[in-house]
Amino acid sequence: MRMKKAFFLCSFCLALSAQANSDDVLLHECNFGNGIPTEYATYDLDQQTHHYTMVQAGLDTGKPWTALRERGTDGNYYVASTSKYKVPKGEEAQPANDWLVTPGMRIPTAKTKITWRAQSLCENVMKGDTYEVRVSTTGNKPEDFVDAPVITIETEAINQWTEHTADLSQYADQYVHIAFVNRTHAGEILAIDDIRVSSSHSAYEVIRAIDTHVFGTEEHTLAGILRSNSVDGINKFTACCMVDGKEYRRDFADVDINSGEDYRFEFPETFSAAYGDTLHYRMWVDIEGYRPDTLDAFFVSMLFRPSRRTVAEEGTGMWCGYCPLGTVAMDRMKKKYPDTFIGIAAHYDDILELEGYIRQFHLSSYPMFLVNRKYEADPMVLAQINGKTDYTTMEGAIETALLHEQSQVTTADVRLTSSEVDKMISIQAEACFAIHEDNADYRWAFVVVEDGMEDTKFYQANYMSGRTEYNLDGYENKAERIYPYTFNDVALSIAGQLNGFEGSVPTKLKAGETYTFQHQFEVSNMQNPNNVRIVAMLLDAQGHVVNATQTPLHTTGITTTPNDSSLAPIIGYYSLDGRRFSTPIRGINIIRRADGSTQKVIR
Repeated sequence: MRMKKAFFLCSFCLALSAQANSDDVLLHECNFGNGIPTEYATYDLDQQTHHYTMVQAGLDTGKPWTALRERGTDGNYYVASTSKYKVPKGEEAQPANDWLVTPGMRIPTAKTKITWRAQSLCENVMKGDTYEVRVSTTGNKPEDFVDAPVITIETEAINQWTEHTADLSQYADQYVHIAFVNRTHAGEILAIDDIRVSSSHSAYEVIRAIDTHVFGTEEHTLAGILRSNSVDGINKFTACCMVDGKEYRRDFADVDINSGEDYRFEFPETFSAAYGDTLHYRMWVDIEGYRPDTLDAFFVSMLFRPSRRTVAEEGTGMWCGYCPLGTVAMDRMKKKYPDTFIGIAAHYDDILELEGYIRQFHLSSYPMFLVNRKYEADPMVLAQINGKTDYTTMEGAIETALLHEQSQVTTADVRLTSSEVDKMISIQAEACFAIHEDNADYRWAFVVVEDGMEDTKFYQANYMSGRTEYNLDGYENKAERIYPYTFNDVALSIAGQLNGFEGSVPTKLKAGETYTFQHQFEVSNMQNPNNVRIVAMLLDAQGHVVNATQTPLHTTGITTTPNDSSLAPIIGYYSLDGRRFSTPIRGINIIRRADGSTQKVIR
């Protein structure tokens, strides 16, 4: 393996020095001539026994991928995975789920691709293998690969090497692992060879601009990162940018930027953008007359940075034997991220189903989480830990989606207050925006959620019963049908429309202003109001959650009979936000009397 690594390093250096301006940089290459490199990871998630004919071919059970010598060659090796399994009588073979994961590497630019050769080695089947090529930015375990495959080969060519290419541009300037995943059902052998990741880009490049969002000021300076990909390094350069048709330049002399190093540069000029405005500009460098590709960039001016919370709506059901996995994932996420994670369990096809809720999202399976109404996150992604299949990291997909959303800048801070009298709930939602908008399209949506729900009719199917190799917070020790069962995070009611109240947020917004929306509705199916909370979601035009919050339901001493003649005369009516009215308003009123006392009433 050391010889192979040395070869790679030499080829990398030669590529960089081949041309002054543009290079084809080899990031990774593997021909499996010395077997599967130790830097590669393999995962056998299907846990099926290989058919004896596959064992005879050199593919051992428990090894999802094996390096084999190609017949008729002196020394060409490839890596192989089988989907032909020994199946007990009366059962049906399941599809392969075998992972081959490359070492990590940084994708330098959008001009990066992966190429490989593949074929289906078949004698008794006529359909080629099915497999995916996936990319992870967080690690090399299967649960880390939450993005959609960069390419799916539905039917590989049979007994004929075929070269493939996949685009990796979406992962520019990120550190990644790449996985080949055999998904074939009842095939024979999938063969992969000559994996190569390369990037065609400049010897020098502006890889990114600094600060895509600016907070607390409408004035901003422009800065960028210059990277040297040349063995010669950089001693001087001129930074350039174009703003509103005007070019700005700044010379940098006596710098020392070695190969692979980054250098931060900044322009002295100040540029203005009103809160909410986006300033687009172009940035590049000039190095001794050579100009690499221009970077298109922007920054958004914002009054402040709003704090953000993320909503995960889970599709679940009593009948669903795999749904304890979702329950465990929900509980772990609430414990791990108490301030930023909001969970809602929306039941499907059982007595707790809330009509008009989860069916509208057309989830691909159950259990499944819909994160901020953007991403599906499957808690049933298996992981290999210490050679055993485990579910201990099943919240990985949900966590990845949450962390991604939390890293994104949102436009508004949100708050929510609530009260309840005789199952009549009053809510007040507030949104304070960090931007100006003249044609805004936001709306409020609300869901009533209850914990600790119990009933003699409640149960939970549990396919994890007896699976002692799993860590499922005790579900492995429970019965196959848990009865009785207590449900948490249950969606009880939708206040208004699932997709929000049209017109609940003005279309013209001013940064720093707070906009209030009040609503009153009845919920008749609460078991215990003390276990109820209200979730408020601020939705954008696409129906995605911009921000969210939740609050416990506050039961108050509000009365509905304020006209007792023994009380002091009324001198004024007030809303919850302090506005005064000459007569009572619909909803919650604060009554002020001549003796100085106050009283909350509902009308």
